[in-house]
Amino acid sequence: PEWMAPEFLRGEPTNEKSDVYSFGVILWELVTLQQPWNGLSHAQVVGAVAFQSRRPSIPPNISPVLASLMESCWAE
Repeated sequence: PEWMAPEFLRGEPTNEKSDVYSFGVILWELVTLQQPWNGLSHAQVVGAVAFQSRRPSIPPNISPVLASLMESCWAE
């Protein structure tokens, strides 16, 4: 569930915007060279993303353009 959109994790209808969310997570993974939500169980990821609106932390050394793109992908 690390790459799945919040609405998908909540069992709500999805559309192409869900793919944009996933792209943002993949971009974060490529930029940081880390796995998203490392150390959390699948249930914890679902709770954090779908019900607490948490998103991966963007490190401060990331290009502002890429950071803005990721944040835009994750906007609800």
